[in-house]
Amino acid sequence: MGYAEVRDDMLHGLGRLTDQQLGKRRQQILVQIKAAGVHLNGPTVMLVEGDSAACADVCAGFVRFLDAAAPLA
Repeated sequence: MGYAEVRDDMLHGLGRLTDQQLGKRRQQILVQIKAAGVHLNGPTVMLVEGDSAACADVCAGFVRFLDAAAPLA
């Protein structure tokens, strides 16, 4: 979920953690972002080269997992 949180930061927070993310679920959100390997400078997301490729790899792996788990039609 870390990449989904980063996506929300970029889209809704203009590169910063949103007020909603800094609310009740703050610690959980920070753990998820850290687990994705994305760095923060305070509330600001610090994307570096390779972050989008890593996100794509995770997404592709998840799709492969779903495909393998789906019953055959």
